[in-house]
Amino acid sequence: AAERPHFLLLSNNENPDGDNNDEPEIIDGCDIQAWRKHRLGLKCNDDDDLFATVCLGSGNASVMLKRSSQWPLRKCFRGSTKSSKWNELKDRMMNSPSKERAAIVVDYKECIASFKDTFEDGNMPAKILNAMTDWKAFSNGRKNDDNSNDTIKSGWTFDDFLSRFGNINWRFSDQHGEMMSLECYAKYIFSEGEFDDSPLAIYDSEFGDDDSPTNQLLNEYNVPSCFSEDLFSLAADDDDNTAASVPPFRWILIGPERSGTGLHIDPLFTNAWVALLQGTKFWMLFPPETPPSEIGMDDRKPQIPSSIWFATYFDKVKGEKWPMAWRPVEVLQRR
Repeated sequence: AAERPHFLLLSNNENPDGDNNDEPEIIDGCDIQAWRKHRLGLKCNDDDDLFATVCLGSGNASVMLKRSSQWPLRKCFRGSTKSSKWNELKDRMMNSPSKERAAIVVDYKECIASFKDTFEDGNMPAKILNAMTDWKAFSNGRKNDDNSNDTIKSGWTFDDFLSRFGNINWRFSDQHGEMMSLECYAKYIFSEGEFDDSPLAIYDSEFGDDDSPTNQLLNEYNVPSCFSEDLFSLAADDDDNTAASVPPFRWILIGPERSGTGLHIDPLFTNAWVALLQGTKFWMLFPPETPPSEIGMDDRKPQIPSSIWFATYFDKVKGEKWPMAWRPVEVLQRR
């Protein structure tokens, strides 16, 4: 959100009384060339007027890219993305990992007693099946069986969140406090977000806080019991009121295609679990002995966005010449 100040301006000022049907103005800046310099989601010739208008910011791009309702090129342009660099790469990424590269798959009920000793202590990635079936957040295609007024019928989806929390501001990073309403973010997703190389994604570590309007979400999922005790909870229960010093320990992530977290090492060296409730997520987990320079990790340079990393390194680390000792564990999540 810090990189998209024009959307923050819109989110803070947009039609609070609901009595103005005019499109509010947004400051220029949403057609920043660098955000599409890799052209992952675009398929046009460099000399194509449409490409110049949409990608390079010439002509009326700053107007057309401001609002989803002012997006006259989106329908016809969508058809041009079928053979984009991104879709060509995505087709390769969406193939199920080979047996040699895939994470071990275990059933939740069968691993409850043994998961810590087998996987946590051994530092082995695993893909756990059937751990979310009793969550309200989980969509099983059936309506609730009870007679309550609970509005959760299809689990957590973007449309569900938009109807429940559309006017709520969400965080985009632990590094800054920039926020944006979900309604405003939806306009970004379906306009310039469709063409950004690495679209903005919600990365909110405060969604479950006591003073958060989304606190109710904590009642719609639970931590699978196969995991060991969360040591952060000991600090949160400290009588000396050290809960404020507990670092972020849970996140909700929402984003369109090509969004995601760049290659990194957990700053606190913790183990983490990630549940996917809608969409697709692909992971590559590298052994500790992998040289950082070989996979684009350089402390002197900014983190490479995930979509750009895959475009640059995916074929390299999947190739026959890639050393066996550095071969990543691959995990493909689908919902």
